[in-house]
Amino acid sequence: MAALVGIAVVAQVASRRRPTRGSPLLVGLGAACALTALQIVPMPHAILELVDPMGAGLRADSAELARVSPWPCVSLDPAGTLCSLAFLLILLGVAFVALRIAAQERGPYLMLAGVALACALVALVTGIHMVVNASTLYGVYEPHHAAPHAFGPLLNSNHLGCLMALGTTVSLGLALYERQAAHWRALWVAIAVACSAVALVSLSRGAAISLALGITVTTSLVILDWMRRSTGRAKVLRFRQLPIGVAVATGLALAIYASAGNVTHQLANTSLSELDAPVSKFAAWRASAQLIGESPWIGIGRGAFESTFTRIFEPSSHVTFSHLENEYIQAVVDWGIPGAALLAAIAIYAGFRAMKKWRDGPLAAAALGGLAGVAFQSCVDFGIEILGVAVPVTIVAATLLHEPLRESRGMRSRAARLALTAVMFIAALVLVLPITTTIEEDHDDLAAGTPTPADLEAVVARHPLDYLAFGRLSQLAPLHDPTAVRLLNHALVLHPYHPGLHLLAARMLVGAGRNQQAAVEYGLAIDGTLRPHNLLIDVLSYLPARDDAAAAIPIDYADRDVILRSLHELQHDDVATHWLMRVVDNTPADLDTLDKVYQLAYTRGELDLAERAARKRLAIAGTPTSNLMLARVLFQRHDYARVFATLGDVEKWSGRVDQHVEAWLLVCDSQLAQRAWDVALECLHHLDGSGLITGGQRSLITKRIDHVHEQRTSEIDLKQLDAIQRSLHLPTEATIPVSHGDTPAPPRPAIPSPFPERKSK
Repeated sequence: MAALVGIAVVAQVASRRRPTRGSPLLVGLGAACALTALQIVPMPHAILELVDPMGAGLRADSAELARVSPWPCVSLDPAGTLCSLAFLLILLGVAFVALRIAAQERGPYLMLAGVALACALVALVTGIHMVVNASTLYGVYEPHHAAPHAFGPLLNSNHLGCLMALGTTVSLGLALYERQAAHWRALWVAIAVACSAVALVSLSRGAAISLALGITVTTSLVILDWMRRSTGRAKVLRFRQLPIGVAVATGLALAIYASAGNVTHQLANTSLSELDAPVSKFAAWRASAQLIGESPWIGIGRGAFESTFTRIFEPSSHVTFSHLENEYIQAVVDWGIPGAALLAAIAIYAGFRAMKKWRDGPLAAAALGGLAGVAFQSCVDFGIEILGVAVPVTIVAATLLHEPLRESRGMRSRAARLALTAVMFIAALVLVLPITTTIEEDHDDLAAGTPTPADLEAVVARHPLDYLAFGRLSQLAPLHDPTAVRLLNHALVLHPYHPGLHLLAARMLVGAGRNQQAAVEYGLAIDGTLRPHNLLIDVLSYLPARDDAAAAIPIDYADRDVILRSLHELQHDDVATHWLMRVVDNTPADLDTLDKVYQLAYTRGELDLAERAARKRLAIAGTPTSNLMLARVLFQRHDYARVFATLGDVEKWSGRVDQHVEAWLLVCDSQLAQRAWDVALECLHHLDGSGLITGGQRSLITKRIDHVHEQRTSEIDLKQLDAIQRSLHLPTEATIPVSHGDTPAPPRPAIPSPFPERKSK
């Protein structure tokens, strides 16, 4: 793009025509270029420390540890800032050429027509991919960092939707433009319908609102202009345009109706809860205040956001923000408060200048509508950070901010064009050099191969605040080398929330025999991932002791079911039980967690833990369910007296019938286990007549009654045998002990409940 724009600028060098005055579009882009260039000018460390002490300190530490000399400039990522400068220079060249073309009589029409045709091509390519249900772009490229709803030349759905909303608005204005053949107007209507459909299919909420805003502004301005100029014969001529307007409106309405179902559902589900979501863009906006506070005067450097933001944003363990998704806050973070204020003043002035053109007909109305939609979407997205959106937006803006050209024989304008041409080709050259390798490209290279220390040091020289390079350097150092610890600690300073870095730290600590500290690092690693299964395998391998492994799992992990499923698959329910008990002991207990602890402990026969969980539940919710859970454990421990105390009010229970029946059976079984046959029979008959027992449960009573009769018959037989022994005067040591009157028999094993289905509940 830089080379192509440079060629376009070369074509204008020999022209003797120059604008009567400067365009605010060139002034704004030129100011952005100047501010960005200033951020890569080398400065003494003392000045850098004065304007940004935090950034200067981190860069100095990086240089010392990696033994490199990063470029001493304001920017915290010189390579990213160089790329951003080249990006802005390309837009400056596009604006220069577009302004000169737009200054011609048919210039605005040609420029907007070019944008509309480009958008039509994008819509066509996207439509073909959707028809064939493509999973790769052009059948060649499989995205690695994107999961678009609709494959198109712009893989980010928000960017695709933004461009399509702009194309719809521009095509709408072209369809209403009178000075062209009818077949062209029909083409613009078709393009407007296609672009609007793709904009809605992208499922971008920002694009949907941008589309509605652009259409509303355009149609409103066109109607106001018609009303202003419709007098006499002109009124009749305007009236003839009504069918065209109706046709355009009908086509757009049908396209929106056919395509807006899913995006309407998303808009309907949008709620204020997203404002507090920890991984949302709104949370990122709030966190960016720290970067502004650390460097309010000069900013962190345009293009340095991604490598800097990981240090202050905790959800960086789950998501990566390459931009803030708000161009206005992004400007303050990148250029500082003074620079952002300067650009804002230029943008406001340019807006007033553009709005004065609303009387110039449908083309100006469409340009204003399209820019209004982009301006809104820039509040929630970063579409103009890529050339695929920024170049069309710059061209549309040029149709409103151009100035008339006049003859000039001076050499200054030609010299300026030559300088711009040289800058464009220099930018093209710089972009192919290693010094502008982006952090994303470096990360991909590090992940794909086995980098050497020299490779990693080169990455640090380009991106002094890149955590990944220091993490990989620590891996290459010997395990017990103090340098490895320093490198890893610095990586953790640059990204305190990265699970991979905490995993490295945990393994180092295990190797040093510090298992308790390793458990803390494992906990931080698990807390930073949504799929902890592999980390749990690592924990169980390096920390085989049950208590150490349980201590390595964070008690405040968001999705506890994921942890429990993984531990169950790994056959470590014992670790799961003790981890859940730690959760209960150290956090406000909730019934769901207590129930899980109880179920695991009771199933595994860990009655102490099960009783603790049941008593905690009883303290929180003194319900029949809590009493029943405690009674089960007490029965298994043969503590029948406390079973009776816990279930003493069972007759008054209400609610679930199955729990009521189970509680009664526990009472009866406790009496059976104590061989209190009469009381047990009374309990069973009372339960049988209570109306709680259904026909299918009748066997529960029958089996127990039969058991009582069998035991009583057995005791009668034993008494008869005892009498025979006594009559024959057999030795007492050969006698079978039986109960004599009030003398209690020796204790016998408690009779367990013969119904396994009750135990499994």
